[in-house]
Formats: sequence, C-alpha cells, structure tokens
Amino acid sequence: MAHWPDVADATSMLVAIAGPNAGSPTAGALCAEACAPALWQMLPGSALLAALDEAWDPGAIPVTAIRSLQDEFVPPESAAAIPGATVITVQDHCPGRPVSHAGLLADPVAYAAVASALAGGGTPDPAALDGVGCEQTTVAGMDMAALDAAAAASLTAVLGAETVPAEPAVTLAVPGGGA
Repeated sequence: MAHWPDVADATSMLVAIAGPNAGSPTAGALCAEACAPALWQMLPGSALLAALDEAWDPGAIPVTAIRSLQDEFVPPESAAAIPGATVITVQDHCPGRPVSHAGLLADPVAYAAVASALAGGGTPDPAALDGVGCEQTTVAGMDMAALDAAAAASLTAVLGAETVPAEPAVTLAVPGGGA
C-alpha cells in the first residue's frame, strides 16, 4: 500500500487466503529454466516480495491470514508471514482436516474466518469459528464444479503465460513521489 497510495486510500482491511507472503518454493520447481513473471515473483526472496516487505506497515490496516497446514503450494509459514496479522489455521479448529491450496476456497472454517473478518473490520471473531462443525468439509451450497473450473483456469493462465528467463525488474511507486 505504500507503493500505491490510491489503493491505500481505498483499503480498510486485508483478508488473505493462502497468500504466498514469503514466497512459494513450488514456484521454484516450475521455474527451473523459464517461467511466467508471476511465478518468478512468488519465489522466496524475490525482488518483488522484498520490496513489498520493506514497505509494509504492520499497523496500517487490520490483516487476517488464513492458511492450511496441508497446502501443497503455499507453505503455512509463508501464508502467515504478514507482520501483525491475525493468523487462522484451519487445522487449529479441525485437527487433521486435509485442506489443499484450492480447497481453502470451499472450506467451512476458512469461509467462516473470511466472513467474520469482513464483518469485524478485518479481524475475525474467534466465536464465529467455534461454531463451525468439523464434520462438514465444504461450504453448504458451494458449486464445486465451478470452483474446480475456476481453479483450473487460473492455473492454466499462469502456466500458459509467456515465459521469461528471470524475474522481471520491479518498478514500484516510491513513497513520497517518483518511481
């Protein structure tokens, strides 16, 4: 938000579902020789992530980070790597529940955390999560075929994008003016 003041002015909270805040080692396997710019930028230690971390103000807005311990793409420590965030881990509420990266979008605990954070100004109410039964593994009424199709389309778009041999240069607005 330090790099885009117009975005900061319009943002009152951040609710992240499995965000690769500290990167995704899986992206490295996909970038052995060349890959899409977005994948280079998701590598741990990428210039983009470093620039975003450097400018982050932990007290600027309330932040909720939702993660799964079984995420195959974004490690749980990466999803929780937002200083000052309230971290919600699905397995803290439903121990042993297998929830994949895309599965977080249909998980009742993740859904309740998002709804509660949005209703609570960016911070979820723990009581809202306590009411979620662990026997239910997907949100009631969720169109799983549509969710699967959207996930496949997103993955296809990234993997099918034009590849480059290295991370592109990071060009962000500099706080106080300039670029």
